[in-house]
Amino acid sequence: MDKQKTKANNQIALAKYKELMNLFAARSFYKDFKEAVDHHFEVMLMAPMSSGKSTLINAMLGFELLPTANQACTATVYRIEDNDIMKEYKCRAAFGDNISSWKVASPQLLKEWNSTDECNLVEIEGNLPFIKNTGAKLVLYDTPGPNYSRDKRHSDTLTRALTNHQFGVIVFLLNANNLGTDDERIMLNHILDIKKSNRKFNKRTVFVMSKADQFDEEDGENLKEIMIKVKTYLRKVGFKSPKIIPVMAEAALLARKLSNNMKLSKHEQIDLLKYIDQIKASPKNVFGSTLIDKHIMEKIEVGIDGLGYNVSQDILNEKNFEIRSNISVSLAELNRYLYSTGLHTLELYFEHLITQEALPKTMVKISKVLKKHNAMSLFNWIKLN
Repeated sequence: MDKQKTKANNQIALAKYKELMNLFAARSFYKDFKEAVDHHFEVMLMAPMSSGKSTLINAMLGFELLPTANQACTATVYRIEDNDIMKEYKCRAAFGDNISSWKVASPQLLKEWNSTDECNLVEIEGNLPFIKNTGAKLVLYDTPGPNYSRDKRHSDTLTRALTNHQFGVIVFLLNANNLGTDDERIMLNHILDIKKSNRKFNKRTVFVMSKADQFDEEDGENLKEIMIKVKTYLRKVGFKSPKIIPVMAEAALLARKLSNNMKLSKHEQIDLLKYIDQIKASPKNVFGSTLIDKHIMEKIEVGIDGLGYNVSQDILNEKNFEIRSNISVSLAELNRYLYSTGLHTLELYFEHLITQEALPKTMVKISKVLKKHNAMSLFNWIKLN
């Protein structure tokens, strides 16, 4: 009976697939459908100087692409679009009204553009390999933060970014070692002021402490106590129930470079081994200090425990990556370490927001296209299955 039901379902699916292919044969349908699914979920990244924003983005990329120099930068905005099918990264820049052609993205080129006062926007497109786009493409906006209180260009750039884009969430990076700086308070108050003056501005804000790898419990630095301090500080500023994700961004970046078979410098090898020792000593240290949705935390805990994979654990244990001579780590261990860094918590949060907020909007657009082309029966079948 089950075989007959499966066969019948497969025949229906094949018929619907043929119906869809026939629709795509019409140029007008293809154009309308492409516009419907070409939907973006935009994330605004904000941070004062020395908060580790570039390191966080590079960790999501899996290698160093964005400049990380700890110095005053220009008022350049970076727009990073996640395209799951791309194999490499491309970029272009806007210099006033002039836009360059697309080029292969490289750290050298981005550093050159970043140091130019005339460059106000850099667009990057490529695959953020650890984030799935289900219903919309993730777009990260990296806004200028350094010298905010001394350079009006940064204030003007941020105001335009906050008011002109239909972004879904603000990610604000904090440096727990240096809370309450003038630049930080100005930026946080700027967000609150816009929310008060514009009732339609109802964007949520999530806070990331991206230098959680700098705290070592063996040195008497308790991450949970630090997070309580951060939460208290944010509530005093005006954020009543802040979501806070501590992230060992540098540790995650080095681990991902290793998993991508990239050569680590001697200094990076030493740092990665140090971070691995920290995580081994307390694998749920970052996890236990995170303030985010419960269902996301459940997935992360499964990953830390080494149960969150779809391939054989034997295969994961057999594949090894050499950190330095005679010291290696298995893929299974590396995956568990990455879950422990907190970075994947942020990535899963992005995926959750895309699914909950962007996907329904995309489905509404698709339904309108199918209705326009007299194919609502196909949409209803897709929705049921």
